[in-house]
Amino acid sequence: MKATRISKPALYQPKPLRQVELAKLLEWYQSRQRVLPWRTDASGYRVWVSEIMLQQTQVTTVIPFFNQFIERFPDVKSLAMAKESQVLASWSGLGYYSRARNLHQSAQIITSEYDGEFPKTREALLALPGIGPYTVGAIRSIAFSEPEPLLDGNVERVVGRLFAIDKDDHKRTNHWAASTYIMKFLSKRGFDPSDINQSLMEFGALHCTQRSPQCVGCPLQKTCKAFSIDCVENFPIKKVRPKKVKLTETRYLIRNRKNQILVRISLADRWRKGCFDLPLLSELGENFSVAGNSKPNKKIIIKLVVTNHEISRKIIQWSGSVRAPQNRPQIKFRWVSRSEIDENEIPVGAPLKKSIRAFL
Repeated sequence: MKATRISKPALYQPKPLRQVELAKLLEWYQSRQRVLPWRTDASGYRVWVSEIMLQQTQVTTVIPFFNQFIERFPDVKSLAMAKESQVLASWSGLGYYSRARNLHQSAQIITSEYDGEFPKTREALLALPGIGPYTVGAIRSIAFSEPEPLLDGNVERVVGRLFAIDKDDHKRTNHWAASTYIMKFLSKRGFDPSDINQSLMEFGALHCTQRSPQCVGCPLQKTCKAFSIDCVENFPIKKVRPKKVKLTETRYLIRNRKNQILVRISLADRWRKGCFDLPLLSELGENFSVAGNSKPNKKIIIKLVVTNHEISRKIIQWSGSVRAPQNRPQIKFRWVSRSEIDENEIPVGAPLKKSIRAFL
């Protein structure tokens, strides 16, 4: 592919995006779309939950979590009435737990201010915690067939190539303009806004992919500017990202005589507030000790080295009783049973789940 750069394209001229070409995108979607649980019943509530889950998480990972979450909280009111700990427990394994807290808070607002009826206006949706322009576009177009554009990574890639947008501005203004243009262009010609946005997202996820896009036989090939200048893989412009830092943490999995496990509960962490995890060595402090003179090998402490969720173990056997460390302003310690963890009764972090599956 040539490393060709072109000037800023004109986004508002309909000539490069003819209806006959864009209609092929909708035809492709109707024949290739995946069967997803939130598509079978695209209510405002289900679309909202799915889109929040899909933030930073792949579709294949989200599907089982979505089904379990909807089974436990089938509507807005049931979610609003739940305890935050129950919501976080159902979210366990998805990460970015602030998303779950925002869902819970929004459900309570919808229940109290809208009597459980999911709001449809842009202003009402943007006022809810955790909902931004993209989620508004998804809810209004997919659930309510409103001509609201959206822009996620897949749509950004598709419109970036269609228009050969070479400007990488922070707010992605040109990409939003392109998405808005396509929505207006097709919805005015009778196409369903739900199909328009979902076809763009699906096309980017399955066909116009980041690497090795399927340009041969592509239904949009004739109208794609990036293809016409032979630089498809140059779009969207790659952002310079900081190098990932490998984090190594030493945590302890500690069991007592009742086969309960010692966990730490974050009380102040922005991302993991209220979530349970294994304690760090530094958190155990001087108050943590192994005391007593009971029979040997009764108590087991498993030392885990966690590096980006990769774990190894070293077993240390003790005699005596394990005493939990004292609680701190930002951390609370508690003994939990295996059943509480297995049955998702408490919000458990991914490292703890992985450790328990591996060693207990």
